[in-house]
Amino acid sequence: MVTCKRYLVTLALVELFLPALCLSGLRQKTDAPMKEDEEAKKLHACLQGKRIVFIGPSTSKFDYLSTAFFAEYGRWPSDAQVQNMQGLYGPNLLNEQEVGAWVTKQVALGLILPPGPGCTQSEPTWEEYYKYSNALLNGKETCDCYRYGMWKGPIDGYNTTENRVYHNGNTMLAYFNWMGDVVQPRGTFDILPTLRSPPAPVYPQCPIGQFPGGWSWGMTMENFLSLVVRTARPTHVVLSTAFWPLNNLANTAYWEGIAKAGVTSVSDTGGKIIWRNTPQRTDGVPPHHYATPRLQPQIVQSMTNQGWQFFDAAATVNAFKGVAPWESVFYDNAHLQPAAQCHLAGTFLKEYVCPELMR
Repeated sequence: MVTCKRYLVTLALVELFLPALCLSGLRQKTDAPMKEDEEAKKLHACLQGKRIVFIGPSTSKFDYLSTAFFAEYGRWPSDAQVQNMQGLYGPNLLNEQEVGAWVTKQVALGLILPPGPGCTQSEPTWEEYYKYSNALLNGKETCDCYRYGMWKGPIDGYNTTENRVYHNGNTMLAYFNWMGDVVQPRGTFDILPTLRSPPAPVYPQCPIGQFPGGWSWGMTMENFLSLVVRTARPTHVVLSTAFWPLNNLANTAYWEGIAKAGVTSVSDTGGKIIWRNTPQRTDGVPPHHYATPRLQPQIVQSMTNQGWQFFDAAATVNAFKGVAPWESVFYDNAHLQPAAQCHLAGTFLKEYVCPELMR
């Protein structure tokens, strides 16, 4: 299968991870309780045969990345540093800012690829973040990934493209970017072949982190679920829009369409279709407070009647936080630190993917 694998060599993983080896005290935990270790082994084995699709903004992406890392290594990326297959350490892929700051120091090593024919490069920080996170999955992920510019608000001003598909044996995990009304599903090359089982080759025009100037496809969420996601034969589909604008919250017909399409997306496997709400800080006065899951009660009831389930991610994180300070759990108003993110992802697997482990 043609994936982003050919860029792994250029990444020079040894050089990428080597600086972190000099940091003192950065070692994976080896004294984890036996119970947690046994649970992780069972949970990892339970992923076999599962085909999980995460759809949403960056908060959903981190659900995917933490789960994909766990599927690849059998351990969660819950520490400040993570270890790759070669035993080398580097910054946690769940912390974009840390990876970005570290990557900036690597630019002098000449690790930035020149732009491909007809391609546009992002700033080195974003391009190398995509390459770095992809490289940690050891050639098993296809990544249609690009972004230009730092956060300036909930706008479509970054040419944001982020679709990821990970295969490990008969386990398939996927993430597709959806930013509410602002950015609908779209991509720069046909990703359908890699969603199939078995996956087939895909043919991106540009390297990871570069942009061909436009998108080869784009569609509404309703069509995306029924036409694209269904192709993956998912066992689980998880949707969220986090804090991104939704002007159609009261549009019953709009949500009925998404509700029916979600059911269609898992109809071939009898899988689960799930709405995920969003953990949020309540200290201070951030502008994004809302009552999750943000859907009108009649919409929630209709979705429930059609078979949707609702993952209360907010309650899961609040229970994990307990009386700890907010800054020990969140990076900002929306994004979780690794330990909290991994707890959230693990709870989702135990409750919705492998509930037999809870018995």
